[in-house]
Formats: sequence, structure tokens, C-alpha cells
Amino acid sequence: MTASIPDLLANTAAEALGTMFFTSVTRRWQGSVVADTSRAPLVRIPFLAGAGSSGYLDLRVSREGAQSIASSFLATEEEVPEHRVNDVICELANVICGALLSVLLSERGFRLLTPEVLREPSGGVNPATFEEALELERGWLTLHLNLGSNP
Repeated sequence: MTASIPDLLANTAAEALGTMFFTSVTRRWQGSVVADTSRAPLVRIPFLAGAGSSGYLDLRVSREGAQSIASSFLATEEEVPEHRVNDVICELANVICGALLSVLLSERGFRLLTPEVLREPSGGVNPATFEEALELERGWLTLHLNLGSNP
């Protein structure tokens, strides 16, 4: 693997957003510099890797960004209901996590578990092993990847 994990995380997200969700990334920040993520829903997708290890990918997207991604993905200009927005963002998390782990854990194998929307994660978000923040055409998205923890 020639790319660093943070680069792979950012590039995988940008590719998924562009090709499947018709959303462009306008800027990448190293680490998370988004001012206030507390009001944005958090999608966590846990995974199991070989040798009994586990991890998770947390994806947080601004409400404006989530609405824009859902509208583009569903090909509508109308406001998308919150439950449908959540479904689309969970699918985005699945796509990013699956593509990322296909590169990182191809030899060990992995299994994605069901993504969930966490309104108020207990104890806050666990510290991430790798973190990236992306500015979108509308809004922002942050990614936190933990490769060796219990979800």
C-alpha cells in the first residue's frame, strides 16, 4: 500500500461521494477542524476483522450536507425526510467503509456490521485512530476510523 491511511480515508470518501452520491469535495482538512459537530448526527459502522479484532468507522455530516447528499443520491430537488436522509448516510458509510477495508484488510478479511445513527453517543465519540474532515459543495463531513477497538 503506497498511500497513507489518512490519504486513503479521504480519497475513498471523495470517490464514493463523487461517483455514487454525486457530491463534490471542495477541500480536505488534516484532522477535524469543523467548528461544531455536536448537532450533526453520527453514523457508526462497526466491523469485524480477522483474528477476532474489531473496529469502527464514524461518519458525521452536517445537516445541510446530509440533505444535499440525500437529494443528489435520490435524484430529487425536494427536501428529503429525515429517515430517508439517515438511510442514505448509512449507505454512504457502508460504501466508504467497505471500500476502505477492502484495501486495508484484504488479506485478513472483514465483515461489516449494521450501521446505526447515534443521536447522543454515550460518553461522547471514542478517540479516533485516524480522522479526516472534508468540506463539501454544501456542508461538511468528518470521518473517524478506529482499526483496533471494540465497537
